[in-house]
Amino acid sequence: MGSLSFDIGDVLKNMAVINDKVEKATYLYAETAGKKIEGDAKKNAHWIDRTGLTRQGLNTKVVKTTSGIDIRLSSPTYQFKYLELAHEKKYAIAWPTIKKFKGEVLTGWANVISKIR
Repeated sequence: MGSLSFDIGDVLKNMAVINDKVEKATYLYAETAGKKIEGDAKKNAHWIDRTGLTRQGLNTKVVKTTSGIDIRLSSPTYQFKYLELAHEKKYAIAWPTIKKFKGEVLTGWANVISKIR
């Protein structure tokens, strides 16, 4: 009786290389998308600037998590939290901007990943 055996060592090495490429491409894409999101938030925040610090402080940060990579939009000022949450979220910009770009970012990311060889 014959047998068939497989050496999956090369397959596993190739998968590790592909995983590394996907992670690096995802991170780079997230940084690029984050800058676009940040620019849009700064441009379209619909509050009246008093000092301009909150708008200037709006930034995105790309963070690697246990489940993937996050693009986080925030501002270091106390006023940002107030603008996001007070007045029935009338001046909120973070979540509306994330929702606005969610589909575009996911589609763009899928396009980047599909080109990895």
